[in-house]
Amino acid sequence: MKLERLSLNKIKYSIKLDELTKRGFLYHDLWKETFIWDELFDEMFEEAKARYNLHINGTVAIEIYSFTAEELTLIVTLDEHDLEKEEAGKIKKSNIQRVFSFVHLDDLLHLAYTLRHLNAIPDCTLILFNDHYFLTWLQDYSTNDQVASMIGEEYGERSLISPHMLNEYGTTIFKEQALFSLLHYFQP
Repeated sequence: MKLERLSLNKIKYSIKLDELTKRGFLYHDLWKETFIWDELFDEMFEEAKARYNLHINGTVAIEIYSFTAEELTLIVTLDEHDLEKEEAGKIKKSNIQRVFSFVHLDDLLHLAYTLRHLNAIPDCTLILFNDHYFLTWLQDYSTNDQVASMIGEEYGERSLISPHMLNEYGTTIFKEQALFSLLHYFQP
């Protein structure tokens, strides 16, 4: 049995008819519903779980094709909604940082005042790089993180510059609690 991932939610299995015969399938039984199909599908899903680190639950659609006389091709389509939740869970566990760029210090101060009023200040770092201020913080998907991100877009711009590049080539102004530090030094 050959296994190939076609897309995020599609897996192609190619099975030779000789292999099916060894498993107990007879030619006239191929299109009937039998317990042998259940065993075959269980084995296919176990192999997909092992190879692609998938957790297959929910709805699956299976299309069976016979392109040649010697082989069956099965296309398994997994529920995209379940896969999206699974991928989001993987992303959640990784260390993704939000990075915002600001041209003026005043924009950063307005952001700090607004987030303090909303009680949504993240633990962040402030870095100066190429005459721009960059605010970075670890993304944790909490409500405060999402609020800070939305408000951050009102006063600055999301940046495509990586936090690693900023740490390497930029000048760190505040390593932690940057917005609290700005509020401490710049009282309204």
